[in-house]
Amino acid sequence: MTAIAPDRNPVIESAKLRRELLALFAQGIEEGPQADALRDQMEHPWYDMTAVEQKRIRGLSIDLYAIAEGGPPRVEMNSTELSAWQERARDMFHKYWKGNADSALDFLRQPAPKSKPPAAVPFLQSRCWEKLGDLETSLIFAREAEKHDFHLAVRVMSLLHALARTIEELEYAHRIIEDSQFSPSEALLAAAAIFRLASAMQTNEAAHYHKFLVKILPTWIHAERQINHDEREYPQTESVLVSLLGVCLVARSRMAEAVELYESAYKLRPDSDYLLLGLATARYLNDDERCFDDFAKLKQRNSKYLMPYLALAKRAFDTGDYYSAFQLGKVATDKAGSHQLRSLAYQIIGAAQSMRNQNIEWVRDNFDIAERLDPHNATIAKNRELAERHLLTPNNAIEWQLSKSFDNISIIDLSEVTAIEMSQERRIMDSAGFSSAA
Repeated sequence: MTAIAPDRNPVIESAKLRRELLALFAQGIEEGPQADALRDQMEHPWYDMTAVEQKRIRGLSIDLYAIAEGGPPRVEMNSTELSAWQERARDMFHKYWKGNADSALDFLRQPAPKSKPPAAVPFLQSRCWEKLGDLETSLIFAREAEKHDFHLAVRVMSLLHALARTIEELEYAHRIIEDSQFSPSEALLAAAAIFRLASAMQTNEAAHYHKFLVKILPTWIHAERQINHDEREYPQTESVLVSLLGVCLVARSRMAEAVELYESAYKLRPDSDYLLLGLATARYLNDDERCFDDFAKLKQRNSKYLMPYLALAKRAFDTGDYYSAFQLGKVATDKAGSHQLRSLAYQIIGAAQSMRNQNIEWVRDNFDIAERLDPHNATIAKNRELAERHLLTPNNAIEWQLSKSFDNISIIDLSEVTAIEMSQERRIMDSAGFSSAA
């Protein structure tokens, strides 16, 4: 076998060519210059693959042809045959969860019982190809599964996000969040996708999507509240929906409404650190001094979020308590938050060290970290200059540029969305009919 260029993956390359060839077949073009050119291109990656990889690609060709012919084979099974199939499925799942996707793909190529939902096989094929690192091929099977189970649109949307296909992801998100057939948890995943994409847009574009979410999210919050707690798909769905709505209200400068939203939600769930974080941050941005009691409560609960410690550190710094500012800033750097907020925490640490006349190299180290975390923030260099100048010529009247910083991740913790997405995956696996075989 010849050496393979480091940026080439012959398996993914070969799979891409087979998908393109199948697309031609779907147009009725099985022969001719285009099809011949694709067949010629297949030869080079083929000889760069191992025997196992070649077998995988042969199987992919069979599976793609099966999709073109209407789906993988499904047969009637009597109780004895079904029992034997389920036994083999258990063995397959054991290997699959240990990372052996090839064994699962081999099993899924065999006829499946008609008593299992038709989305089951293509859904699991999609998961296998995702495990193998080929998201484009995974997407082919996810789209096939979605034809049989519309709930699997969330699976397609997730893959589109991973593939950075923004326009298609946004189209899927809109379709899901505007369709009452989906569950509140599924709507949440769509809302999170829209929110995440809006965060990367220009201000005017982002405002359009924030306005859209402000309009539609109350419907889904109400829908989730109509579901009994023990029947909810994921216990944090309501809290995250509220937080998404809250941060969109904040983005539209509707601070008082955001505070009211969080206050009413927190009264229903006083044990929720997540809602208390949203309430505290909204009050903080609304210049409501009660926010510091909220942040202190989160600190007492050893909150995993950065914002409480950062807000308390900045308040301590502003009041001249530089030791507390330093200590709280250090804790903040180990908590969950954005690079920008963590950068501000390091600036507070460096500034506090300067005001306490500590080693200039320690001060510089913290500002170095701040700049690495937020390289486009020009105020860091200005604060560094002030800190170094103070050590040379002490001056307690320094006008630091430590802003009342905030960004979206302060309120909406996307790790909760990831957890909900994992919960959705498990639910979809169950509904696909394989759970009894797992």
